[in-house]
Parts: sequence; C-alpha cells; structure tokens
Amino acid sequence: MTAPRSFVAAVLSILLGASAPARALSLYSGPRAQLPRTVAPIEAAPAVFEGLLPAPLPPALPAALGANPAPEAVEGAAPRAAAQAAAPASAGADDNAAANGAKGGAPPRAAEAELFAAGHVHAAIAEYFGALADGEAPGVVVSRRARLEAAPTDGELLESVRESKKTAAEREAAAIRLFVLGGAKYDPAHALVETPDFSRYDEVQLQEVRDGRGRPTGKHNIFVLKRGRTDRILVSSSHNDKVSEGDGVIDNWTGTTLVTHLYRTEKDLETEAARIYVSFAREEDGLLGSQHFLASLSPAQRARIEADINYDTIAIKGGATNSWENNSDGVLLDAADAAVADANARLADGDRLSLSRDYLDGGDADSSSFRWQRPPIPAMTIYSGPEDLVFSIIHTARDNFGAFDFGLYKNTYRVAAALLRWLDAHPLSGRAGA
Repeated sequence: MTAPRSFVAAVLSILLGASAPARALSLYSGPRAQLPRTVAPIEAAPAVFEGLLPAPLPPALPAALGANPAPEAVEGAAPRAAAQAAAPASAGADDNAAANGAKGGAPPRAAEAELFAAGHVHAAIAEYFGALADGEAPGVVVSRRARLEAAPTDGELLESVRESKKTAAEREAAAIRLFVLGGAKYDPAHALVETPDFSRYDEVQLQEVRDGRGRPTGKHNIFVLKRGRTDRILVSSSHNDKVSEGDGVIDNWTGTTLVTHLYRTEKDLETEAARIYVSFAREEDGLLGSQHFLASLSPAQRARIEADINYDTIAIKGGATNSWENNSDGVLLDAADAAVADANARLADGDRLSLSRDYLDGGDADSSSFRWQRPPIPAMTIYSGPEDLVFSIIHTARDNFGAFDFGLYKNTYRVAAALLRWLDAHPLSGRAGA
C-alpha cells in the first residue's frame, strides 16, 4: 500500500452560527483503489458536503479552503473571518427556533449546484495537493474522528429532555435508548454486570444496585466506556432516579440526557483519556448507585479514574450554569474556569460560554462518592443555581418541563464538552482533593 501523502492534510473549521459545535472538513490524498472507508472520493463531494454544511452550500467555501491550506489548520483553529464567510447559518437551527431564538438559514439556491458543476471545489483541493501521482485521488474525510458531525441538533437536545419518564424502569429504558442512538451497542443478554468491564468499549453495561441486605431492586447504573490512547479515565456522571413528587425533569433527567449526548458527541473522536459516561441509580436514596459502582471496582480500576464531572439539576428557568463551589475539588473548579476562558477566547460576543461558581448549602450529589474514596478522586458537580431557585423546584410538583430552560441546557452541554477537551489535554497532576 502506498502511504497517503497527507492523511489529514488540512482541516477547515466551519463554525455553524451561534452556539453551534465546530465541524470540520479534512482533505485526503491517496491511491484511488485504496481510499479508507472513512474517505469519500472527491467526485462524491456534493453528497458529503450536503450532509456537513448548512443549505445552501456557501459559495465562499472554495476560497476558505484555499485560505487555510496549512496542515496545522486543525479543527477549531481556522480564522474566524473565513469560517463565518463559509457558513453564516447554523445547521439544524430551525429544529428549536422557538426555544432559543435561532434563525434558520437562507432558502436553497442554484449556486450550490453551480459550485460543483463549475468544479470550484475540485480546483481548490487540486491547488492544495498539487499534481497527483497516477492512480491517486483527492478525497473528503467523512469520519467523525475529524469532525463533530455526531453532535446532536438543537431539536434532538430538546426532545430528549421533553421525553422525561416517570417510572424508574421507563427512565432507564429511555437512557439506554439515548446511548444506543449515540452509537453504543446494547445486548440485553450480556449487558448486566457485577463489576464494570473496562475492556468493553461502546457497549451499554448495566449494574444492578441492590438494597442494604443485598436483595435485587431492579434499579441499575447505566454506563458506556469510550476508548482513549492512554489508561487515564475521565468520568461524566449523572443520576437517573427521581423522587415521587414532580416529573423529575430538572432533577435529574437533564443531567442524564446531557451525559448521553456527550457520549454521542465524543464517541468517534480520538482522545488521550478514555471516558466513562454513567447515569447512576438510587442517588435520591443516599448516593447508593455511585457508591456501589465505585465499591465494585478493583483498586487498579479506581486508580485509572482521574476525575468525575457530575451533572445534576441543570437548566432551571431563571437560573444560571454553576459549578458547586463548596462541594467540588478546587483543581476541577480551576480547570472548568480555564476551559471556559480558553473556549471563549475563540468565540464571538453572543456565542460565549457561561459558567460561574456558587455556593449551595444542603443536599448532596454523586460527585461526593468519588471525593470520599481513599485516595480521593477529584470530582465536581455542575448545576443550575442559585440556591433558593434550586430548592423551589426540585422534589416538588414544579419539577416539570415548564421549569426547563433550553438555552441554559445547551450552554451546559457546551461547557461540558469544553471541559472534557481541556482535561483531556491537561492531565491533573495528582489525585488528592483540593
């Protein structure tokens, strides 16, 4: 096999409007007969681009491609002026225009067809690659390893929360379904485990949380692992149970859906640290699900866990996105602030992330189970404050979809993704709690 001239030769980040995750195009050059499965020949480009970019396809795309030919132009690093010229509207923005005020793109134009008919994209790519050897062909990488194509749309985010169920069995089934929609495999005959299997990637695993006498409860921790390049593990956690009052939308179906969406977004991205995305059972009974999960791990398994970021009671209407300052480790509070600052340095006004520290007295969260380990595992909880708002909603009949704020939910999702990226690139120096 002839080695490709440049597997990821260049990447153009397409910033798809306000609050949209970055998506990217990667160019590839290699033997036509041996293009990887993740690469589409350039003659198939219209179909590839149509699935990646907003309609209509921006005529400025070829110019933007030509303006960013350097191999170091990786995802997220393209000049914003070129990116804005290439994609003025957010794909899928109409999915929830009423919820977040987003405006849809312009109606389709004939320019899209003319763009490919004139060969402008082909010319831009050929200009970058130069003369190709006989039998070689340029292509467009369509693997999600090169782009966040897997990121859910606004409509999918919204509908996942709207589908909040009332019974434990229904909530567990819905969480499993969201993991499967994100790309995980689920085999009911083999999903149930006593001890989490860290060698089973992209499979839904279920762990029954028994009562104090060891009797079955029918309530399960639900989790999926994603492979990383190293043995480090970053945990994104939530809980799927609810109290009898209310619908449990805020506490904590918001957290469970967010964790499943993080898995979907990151599933095919190559990361340094492995991931565990988990929704714990029996949090409302005293953090029993998370305690059982950690107690079932071997010392070697626990030692691999570098940090837990827990999401509980997020996106309350009238609130904010907060890190729980008096119930989180300082090293993670600092990391979250740094991740948000780093992301905001590349975002325009009106598109920036929001996260602030706040105190919350009373209650607890599954992050405490990690912090109570010996040695402790750094952990933090992100929630929606302030305190008086939290306790006016949770564990009451007011915990329903009417209390949900989509804008805060999407902000928290983006903060969560930014924090995972930051922690992936900046390993924690130690395991001791701050």
